[in-house]
Amino acid sequence: MFKKIVTLLIIMALAVSAAGCFTIGSIVGRGPVETQNFDFTGFTRIIVATSFNVEIIKSNDFSVAVTTNENIFEYLDLQQNGDTLKVQLRAGSYSFASLKAQITMPDLFSLEVSGASSGLVSNFNFTHSLTLKATGASSIDLTNVKSGDVDMEVFGASHINGGLVSADARFNVSGASSVDLTGSGNALDVTASGASHATLKDFTCGNVKVNFSGATSGSVNSDGRLDVQLSGASSLRYFGNPSLGEVNVSGGSSISKG
Repeated sequence: MFKKIVTLLIIMALAVSAAGCFTIGSIVGRGPVETQNFDFTGFTRIIVATSFNVEIIKSNDFSVAVTTNENIFEYLDLQQNGDTLKVQLRAGSYSFASLKAQITMPDLFSLEVSGASSGLVSNFNFTHSLTLKATGASSIDLTNVKSGDVDMEVFGASHINGGLVSADARFNVSGASSVDLTGSGNALDVTASGASHATLKDFTCGNVKVNFSGATSGSVNSDGRLDVQLSGASSLRYFGNPSLGEVNVSGGSSISKG
């Protein structure tokens, strides 16, 4: 009897484990991994969702190629509305699906990634503004990107990393998210909260404004005026040779020179 009970418990444990791996009603990626090309042109903005890994490369020509399991193509939801290209799957539950897209385009004005997606942006050089947004455990990596003013929003355990040369930059980071950049900018305004991190010691700027709260930590590099507001056990290390402007430190927070 004891052996039967143990055997039954093992079977039940395996069943629970399997249920955790395969959500009831989920669509599982099956069959060989294939690549299909799609005919979209004229877009300058991209929205990515549902666990897609997207590589965006500067080119004179437009192209969109998706690589995934053969049975997943029927669930793709790629659509263009004006200058915005949206890359995602239709609403549903998916398991073990390989989802990759490679996009080439002449110019990029904005990129938004969500739903555990990732975007790699490479080799763009322009003077207009750039908007980057990562939410829902997503990430954006920048390689050799030069732009005008940059506006970044990073929420919900998301990350933006890489190399960037910009004009003025504004970063808003929250919910255990992070930015980690090298390069340079003109003026920088960085706001971070909720146990987030801003690693910017190798991102050299002129005037810098910092507002950290909620156990946030980070570093900046300034050769102009540095204004700082820290609260809620936050910390900042600053590099360069800034002139300290308005500095308010409270709630067990700290500031130090690197």
